Amino acid sequence: MDQLNTNKLICHIVGLNPTDKEKLLQLCSKYKKYNLIDLDPINNMILNDEEMTKMFKMYSKLKKNKNDKYKDLDKKMTKHWEDNMIIEVYNNIVGKKDNIIIGKNHHYRLVSKKINFQVSNKFILESDIKEEVRNNNKVKKLLDENTMITPNTKTVTVRVR
Repeated sequence: MDQLNTNKLICHIVGLNPTDKEKLLQLCSKYKKYNLIDLDPINNMILNDEEMTKMFKMYSKLKKNKNDKYKDLDKKMTKHWEDNMIIEVYNNIVGKKDNIIIGKNHHYRLVSKKINFQVSNKFILESDIKEEVRNNNKVKKLLDENTMITPNTKTVTVRVR
C-alpha cells in the first residue's frame, strides 16, 4: 500500500454511470495529462480469476454443509482480493501522468470493507437510478426503432436509418 501512496493519485471518483465514464475516458485520452484507472474491470477480473473461482466453489460447499472452515476460506478470499486489487492498481499507474481512480473500491461482498487509496480528493456522485434507467430505456428504444437488421448467410449486417 505504501507504494501506492508515493505515486500521483489525484482523485477517486465513485458513482459514474457508464456514459459518464466513457466521456471521462475520452477527455483523459484527449489531453494525455491524466491516466484513468477504472477499478470495476479490475474488480471483475479478480473475482473471475481461476484461484478466486476455486476458492468460491469450495467456500460454497463448506458453507452449505455448515462447516466452520468456510470462515477461514472467506478470510483467504478477502486477502486475495485486497492484494490483487492493490497490485493491479499499482501496475496501472503511469508515473509521468496524474492518475485518476474511478469505480468502486469496496469489498465484493462486504460494502463496509474497502481499500482506502491515498488521494487528494474523493468524489461520490449520487444519481437518480430511476432516471438513469428511464434514459437508458429511451436510448434503447430509439436504437431499436432506427436500426434495421439484414441477415446474411454468415454475418448479420446492422444499418442505422
